[in-house]
Amino acid sequence: MNIPLLKYLVSLADNQVNAINTNALFEKYPRDAYSSDLYSLEQMGFITLLNGNNRIINVGVNQKAIDYVAKL
Repeated sequence: MNIPLLKYLVSLADNQVNAINTNALFEKYPRDAYSSDLYSLEQMGFITLLNGNNRIINVGVNQKAIDYVAKL
């Protein structure tokens, strides 16, 4: 699991269950290089992804991610 990515996602969501600014995300973590990490986080229940045209277009942070990062 990519912990720095998860922490960044939670920070972009302001520690709330929320959709994030994907432009900011993909500037730091390029979509092509980190898509598999994002799909893994989704499978673990930390985030929710919205796909369009076979690419990630929106990312939502779930409460599970906020709780996990708070314990780190």
